[in-house]
Amino acid sequence: MHYEQGQSLVKQRLVSQMKKYNHMYPSQYERAIDYIQSKYHCCGVDTAYDYSDSHVPLSCCSMTSTVSCTVHEVGLTGTPGCLPILTRATFFWGKLFLLIEFSLCVLALIGVFLAICVCQNTMLYDDYAPAPYHI
Repeated sequence: MHYEQGQSLVKQRLVSQMKKYNHMYPSQYERAIDYIQSKYHCCGVDTAYDYSDSHVPLSCCSMTSTVSCTVHEVGLTGTPGCLPILTRATFFWGKLFLLIEFSLCVLALIGVFLAICVCQNTMLYDDYAPAPYHI
């Protein structure tokens, strides 16, 4: 699957979930959306207009707001969508994970190399005599 196709599928899924957002009884998924929007100061997938009704979650509103605000209020403030931010964060953590994995592989290879060196030195300096091999 190509990058653009994958991003398009994720975007479609997120937009469809945003349109079903339940303000009264948020599910675990909706609480996760609220957490992401609060943490990254973003709203919706592309814009706040991704929400179907006129009200957006409190996580899209300003930090001082205690009541829900409208899509137009958030849209006027220029709050960015979450998809570009999440994409950058995903790539950052993915690259970091790969770097850590690669580093661990290099350390493992160094360990194997050192173990071989120790075994060879032990055989050389401890009067190692191989057992006679008879056929």
